[in-house]
Amino acid sequence: MLTLTKNMHLQRSLATTTATKLNQFSQWILDIGDGKIFKPNDGYAEIEIPPEFLISKFDDRITTIIESTYPNLLQHYNNECF
Repeated sequence: MLTLTKNMHLQRSLATTTATKLNQFSQWILDIGDGKIFKPNDGYAEIEIPPEFLISKFDDRITTIIESTYPNLLQHYNNECF
């Protein structure tokens, strides 16, 4: 429940398309955790990541992941509210 509340709070300032994508990704992660996306396994499973959740255009993988996960981090890293 706490995650859902945080997720909803984050979405208030997002564009509708971004919020929709975030909802889809969040639901996919929840489905994995709930065991809804799986094949029979022995404790080891491979889960295919849908293409729409992949970062496919990048020059530097690490920088792209950081910028995607923490937008504007360099501008706000000293701001404890950020």
